[in-house]
Amino acid sequence: MSSSTAARAIRLLLQSGAVSPRVEMQSDLLGYPLHAIVTIDVQPRDVSTTMEHVAVHPSVRLLSTVTGSAPISLSGVFHGPADLATFIRDDLGALPWVRSIQSVAGLRLQRRYWIDRDGLRLGAQVPDVLRR
Repeated sequence: MSSSTAARAIRLLLQSGAVSPRVEMQSDLLGYPLHAIVTIDVQPRDVSTTMEHVAVHPSVRLLSTVTGSAPISLSGVFHGPADLATFIRDDLGALPWVRSIQSVAGLRLQRRYWIDRDGLRLGAQVPDVLRR
């Protein structure tokens, strides 16, 4: 395929809305070195309301309902342990229907989206994962 044909195809996909580019930001470089996975236990009737409250928080990158002991799981980035503690204590703790909260914090991200890290920078893509 020629470069002009490829450019036209990409332009059509973008203009049609079938494809929209997304950028993965390296949160460490933006001042958010602490990555956390948080699970929130609520009654089934409170899942939607909880999701609405939590979704607006700027640290929340991924929010989903899941199976298991707690129906809500989120992935977030924080300035540090105090920032995560404030989120859990003040933001989630303000929701009276929340029964329990569990968190796992990671200070160093080694791989994301099949791309290894080289210090704070993107490293090499894991070979042969996305190619068939």
